[in-house]
Amino acid sequence: MTGIVATALIGFLHQYGFLALFVYTVLEASFLLHFAPVEFVVPVAAVVLVHDPISFVLFVGDTTLGTVIGSVGVYAVTDRFDEELTARLGPSNRFERTIGSWTRDWFDRFGEKSVLVGRCIPVVRVLISMPAGMAHMDRWRYIIYSTVGTSVFMTALVSLSLLA
Repeated sequence: MTGIVATALIGFLHQYGFLALFVYTVLEASFLLHFAPVEFVVPVAAVVLVHDPISFVLFVGDTTLGTVIGSVGVYAVTDRFDEELTARLGPSNRFERTIGSWTRDWFDRFGEKSVLVGRCIPVVRVLISMPAGMAHMDRWRYIIYSTVGTSVFMTALVSLSLLA
């Protein structure tokens, strides 16, 4: 991260704290704001906001909740509009040849556990919402797997950030 962005981020976190972090994770997970991935923002935020075990738990809970809420929106859109997009654009369209067929293959091969594991892998953790929605994964199972996977990822990321 550049010095100017880091300075602005630290100032924003000092001023708005956990609310800023929550809003950021919702927007980042929903693809509405993706100027800096969580892997860069969370370590800086952890240094600013985590001071004791209680703030550690609040931090992990805050980032997990924000990520899950943001990702549920992506999941819902792809779950709802998968068939309509495919029907409207036809099977020979670029969308179906790339994302549509890939997501179906992904879930045929790895199943729903890919959401749990995918939430722990940088880059994949955000993208996994699309194949889950397109595969019409059970909503509550998606939310549970996303919550568990995200909390594991955030716990590890915050722990490593504070050790460095």
